[in-house]
Amino acid sequence: MTATSPLLISLIIIVLVMLWTARRAGPWHAWGVGFFLSLLVPTWRTFPVFGLPMDMRMASCLCGLAIVIAYHPTTFFRVRLMALDFVGLAFVAATIASDWWNEGFSLQAPLMTGGEWVLPYVAGRLTLRHIDDARQLLPWVVGVCMVLSLLAAFEAFSGINPQQQLFGEGKMYSWQVGRHGRFGLVTRSTGATKHPICLGALLLLLYPWTIYAASRAIRRVAAWGWLLAPLVATAGIFFAQSRAPILAIAALIFVMLVVTQPRWRLWLSGAALLATIVLFANFETAMKLIEKSADDDPQKSVSLTIGGTKIPVKRDYTLTVDNEEVEYSSARARLVILRIYNRAMREAGLLGYGTERTSTKPMRVPAAPE
Repeated sequence: MTATSPLLISLIIIVLVMLWTARRAGPWHAWGVGFFLSLLVPTWRTFPVFGLPMDMRMASCLCGLAIVIAYHPTTFFRVRLMALDFVGLAFVAATIASDWWNEGFSLQAPLMTGGEWVLPYVAGRLTLRHIDDARQLLPWVVGVCMVLSLLAAFEAFSGINPQQQLFGEGKMYSWQVGRHGRFGLVTRSTGATKHPICLGALLLLLYPWTIYAASRAIRRVAAWGWLLAPLVATAGIFFAQSRAPILAIAALIFVMLVVTQPRWRLWLSGAALLATIVLFANFETAMKLIEKSADDDPQKSVSLTIGGTKIPVKRDYTLTVDNEEVEYSSARARLVILRIYNRAMREAGLLGYGTERTSTKPMRVPAAPE
């Protein structure tokens, strides 16, 4: 079995499910089902197509597009464009122009931009045009979210990534190798993504679907088991052990309450204002708590295990920014990132630096840190 065999088998299964769904519920619904199922397949595994990498999301979108055109060869091209579509087109045009300006003319820029941005956007835009479309897709989306969350829990406790075991290890972000977990867990879960932050963000994007599923269960128009969906998704986000998605759950629930509960808006706004004032009045204390929660204190001594022996190491996380030495941690990085790249942003010009220069490590831009 070759390295791409699991990927090809997964694509065949997804296409068969899409064809079955197209016969039962229509091609538009099948397109959405295929895309959400593709989220279970690792992002680091790709097909080589004309010398360019194609992951499962691109492949499922292309297959879904082919199925829709096969069913509706004429009506597909009569979709009315909205204002948001033109914003997306402007973004794509700017991305291609930036690549051509910095790297020279090639077909690779529009092909990669089309695969990474246009195909997923078109799939989402055309498969979710009405609330009934969301209701149809709900079991599939919640199911995918539950599987990702349960796999994240297994990985956090065991240190074993099932997707890596099945599809093989790929090019992960370098820090992930041997990284210990937070909150007393074995490791930070990455799931089918390259980074725990990506997994947390993905589950966070699926989180509103689980809230909607639970609300339908409360109204007794869906199975009672869907009440557990938000709890399982919350656990999945926690096991990714990325603080931003964990904190974002509270912000997401707050926004949903503001939107859905008009009578509470005044009280919720007051509580949010008070919380903001308290946070800024005790900002340094809050930062210390955030760092401590993830064992990220710049002043704390840690130990590295080398050859089976633990060696104590004193952290000295500092950066010199604008001739000023500042404490550095993963939490504080968000505070200094604009200062670090200030020169790069000022010198970016109208078309920026292009994809290639900003995809290397370190980025090939002015004043990029090592």
